[in-house]
Amino acid sequence: MKEFIFSIMCAGIASGIIGLFFEDDTEIGKYVKLVLSLCFVAAIIPGTAKIFSMQELPEGIFKEYDENVFEDIEKSYDEYIIENARTEMCTALKSRIFQKIGISPDSIGIQFSVEENEDKIIVEVSSVTIKISDACDTGELSSYVRELTGKIPEIITDG
Repeated sequence: MKEFIFSIMCAGIASGIIGLFFEDDTEIGKYVKLVLSLCFVAAIIPGTAKIFSMQELPEGIFKEYDENVFEDIEKSYDEYIIENARTEMCTALKSRIFQKIGISPDSIGIQFSVEENEDKIIVEVSSVTIKISDACDTGELSSYVRELTGKIPEIITDG
């Protein structure tokens, strides 16, 4: 297979370079491009013939897997996506709060409610927790977070 790919690359590069030399002379250029195209096709035919001539795939290419393995992989992938979304949302919310209100929260926690319907997973924000150390107007902070997330946040202050 390596030889096949290498020969295609060489034929393509050679046709490009030779085509550049005869670019100005249109009469000779037609014939050069025809010959290069035939050489390119001749390089491709043996590899494709080998691929299409396989009657059966060799044994052991595909392992036998239990259906539960795929379900576990799908579930862990879904959990990864949800956790990544949670992290991104926390980072974005922290940034937007700082830009809009000028408060830099110590930490932000977003909780999701996950519901599975047939082949869909529905994820919604169920609660937002914000921890701040500075004394600030929590009413403005609360209304802005409610505007962004649709949930009234629980604000924890240290001061």
